[in-house]
Parts: sequence; structure tokens; C-alpha cells
Amino acid sequence: MNFLVKIRSAAFWAIDALKGSNIKHHLKNIKDELKEQNGNQNQLTRLLQHAVSTVPFYKKYSDTPAIINFPIVNKTLIKSEVNDFLSKVFEKDTLLKLTTSGSTGTPFTIFQDKNKKNRNTADTMVFAEKANYHIGEKLYYLKIWSEANKKSTWTKWTQNIETIDVLSLDDQTLSNLISDFNNEKSPFGIIGYASALESLCKYCDRYPEKLGKTKVRSIISISESLSTEVKHRLSIQFGISVVARYSNVENGILGQHRMDGSEEFELNYASYYFEILDINRDQVLSDGETGRIVITDLYNFAMPMIRYDTGDIGCIIQSVVSGQRVLINLEGRKLDVLYNTQKQLVSSLLVYKNMWKYKEIDQYQLIQKGEKDYSFKISSSSGFHRKEEIINEYKSYLGEDAQIQIEIVNEIPLLASGKRRKVVQEYYK
Repeated sequence: MNFLVKIRSAAFWAIDALKGSNIKHHLKNIKDELKEQNGNQNQLTRLLQHAVSTVPFYKKYSDTPAIINFPIVNKTLIKSEVNDFLSKVFEKDTLLKLTTSGSTGTPFTIFQDKNKKNRNTADTMVFAEKANYHIGEKLYYLKIWSEANKKSTWTKWTQNIETIDVLSLDDQTLSNLISDFNNEKSPFGIIGYASALESLCKYCDRYPEKLGKTKVRSIISISESLSTEVKHRLSIQFGISVVARYSNVENGILGQHRMDGSEEFELNYASYYFEILDINRDQVLSDGETGRIVITDLYNFAMPMIRYDTGDIGCIIQSVVSGQRVLINLEGRKLDVLYNTQKQLVSSLLVYKNMWKYKEIDQYQLIQKGEKDYSFKISSSSGFHRKEEIINEYKSYLGEDAQIQIEIVNEIPLLASGKRRKVVQEYYK
């Protein structure tokens, strides 16, 4: 750890101490709870009692405080009754306001109290350490940076963050980025959208001579599904384990891959309560069954989010490696799942897994337009001449009677969030 890293770390903890060591206390609690793996039941009870006592929406459930008796909520419901979800204990103008456009482009705003903000900071530190990144070290952050979220020069220096806007991630930007990596004298980390890391990976494949022996020791993928192949290639290119993180803006860090190369997500039981529900019904599923990921945020007392439908799909199992209950088959948004011609759910992970072998493809997007109608948008600067091969392959997944059209495009546009959807469901809403 170099001198400036030590100074930044010491300054962070000194400020926390002056404010009552709140983050330090959360940090210890998170580590203890993750070891215990008991789901933080005491905190869950405190949250439910607080909600039925101070939150208008939940007052009707005061006689049935068991979590199974609480309703499933989602973005649409919270947006329509936002004031009813706010605790009367807090003054609204003292709360942290967070807005996310999500993948749909529809703004969604939630409020958090200071204790929740401190909890998120501690969560970030714990899971960053699990990925071998430590506070104060240089961090290259690849995401969309706008007027709403850009950091000042002073903030970037104090936090030691280099912001890279994915909207301008062309070859020249990637070349400059690789040069910066090569020139770093101290250990550093990289965090960014999976699509941005995929672009970095493909650039390094095209120009392997440009990447030297860097001091990077942490690479974390966020926001989108990171394909197994990209994860593997990046690990080879940079000589370290790459991990994917499962998180959202409205809550925080929900889980993360371990550093052993596993595809299992270690869940953040210290700060959240997890349930898996049936795709179409509000019925809790057993471990091993795939369904909607529903969470209860244990630390947002200003705006309790109890049994919140994240819109994501996954499966919880007992890991044979760690012995913990872990998340697998994280599919992303329910709106971005595919059905075959027999109306059966098909894992969109097939798309991420198998598209890597079509190396001439720069970008792609698979869209389900009808019960048996699919469209493959493909962008390829070198030309794509394997249409029949890809159609036959995906018929084996979707059904031999699937009608798959190939559409060659110049580019798959980014969403307002800076992400790029690889699977789009337009028929089953």
C-alpha cells in the first residue's frame, strides 16, 4: 500500500470516527452476520415492527407481523403510492433521494435514511474486499457518467477514482485505457458494466501485444450478466479471478461471485432477506426451483421495501463447495426472458454462453416477437456469413418450428442507463 493510499484510508476512518464510527460498526456486523448465515432474523423482526407502526402502507398488517403475510410489492406499486411507503418517523427533506431509470427507461425514485447509506457503504467495502479491492486504491469505473452522477475533480482525487464513460468506449478510448493500466505503479481495481468489460476483453484479444503485465488485482462486473466466456478470457488476460456482482440502485449489493471462479453468487444475507417466488404467482418456491427474486431490505427504515420484486429471475441452492445457500442462474429482468415454441421458459444464459464462438460478431440482440417468431440483430464490422449455422443452433434451443430472422445492423443502441440489452421479450408481457 503506497503512501497516498494509506493517507486516503486513514482519512476515511478518521472522518467515520468523528461521526460516531457508524460505518465501522456496520462493517463488523456484516462480517459477523455473513459468517453466521442465519439471515439476520433479529433485524428482520425490527424492520417489520417498525413498518407496521410507522409506515401507512404497512399499518394494515400490524396483526400479522410474519413476513409471509406481507404483500409482494414492485416498482409500479411503490411509484403509485410513494408517500404511503415513507415512514412518518423521518422528515422527507432529510433523506437521501435515489433515482434509477432501470432497463425500461422509466424513472423510479426511492428514499434512504443515513443509517441505510452507511450500511451500503459498509456493504460495498466488505464485498470489494472479497474481490481483492481495498479502500484508497485506484479504481477505474466504467459506466455511464452524466451531469446527474458525475464526480468533481476533488471527489475523484479523494476517492482515487478514474471515471470512464461507456458511451464513448471506442478503440481509441480502449487503447488509452490499456496504456493507463500499463503505467499504473500501484495495485488498482476495475469495475464496470459487463458490456464494457466485454468490449475491453475483445480489444485485448484483437491487440494482445498492447496489454503488458499490469498491477490490476480486482475486476468486478456490475449491472448486466457477464458471460462465462468473457469472465474466463478476462481472467487469462489480466491474470486474476474476475467476479460478477449482483446489485441494484434502489437497494445496494445483493450478492457477488466468489474469487474461486465459481458462477455461484454469495448472497448478502447480512443486509437482505431473500425469497424465490413462482414466475406468475405469489407463491414461495423451494430451493432448487427457478423463479422471481424477491428481497426485503433490512436497513432502509425511511422507506421499507418488504418483499420487493426485483424483476430478476434466479434460483437458490445449497452450495456443495461452500455449504451456503447461494444464488445461481441469475437471468436478469423478467421482461428479458425467452420462451420456446412450446411456451416453456428457456434460459437466456444460453445466449451469453454460446455467442462467443461467433467471433466476427461485435454486438447482438435476440428478440422474441411472437409465439414462434424471433429476430436476431447482429452487428459485425467484418461481415457475418454464418446465418444458417446460427439459425440451426438456436432452433435446437427454441424449437425446430421457430421462425428466426437475421437482421444485420450497424449497432445495437445503448439504453439511457448505458447498458445494452442482449435479450428482449416483446411478445409475452
